[in-house]
Amino acid sequence: VVSPPSTELNIGESTSLKATYYCITNGVRDAGSDVTSGARWSSSDSSVATVEGCSVKGKSPGTTTVSASYRGLTSSSQITVIQNSSIGVEPGWDGEDNMHLN
Repeated sequence: VVSPPSTELNIGESTSLKATYYCITNGVRDAGSDVTSGARWSSSDSSVATVEGCSVKGKSPGTTTVSASYRGLTSSSQITVIQNSSIGVEPGWDGEDNMHLN
């Protein structure tokens, strides 16, 4: 199982995903094993996000699926890349020579 199941990144931003392998014995799921470093990772659209190991980097706006394969099983996470947002701050004056931010 890949976690998180979905995430949102800005262009140029990176995040790490985790892969966990679970066994079910007699209907009981075990605690799971971290197989992040042993999984084979891939992106369905490398123009949107690239993946190296478990590290995903946003490249351009859009959505892609990053998958991890381990022992013939595959799980994935949906990655949405958005345009970087910026917040503009302008100084203002209160008429008494005091500056404040608008």
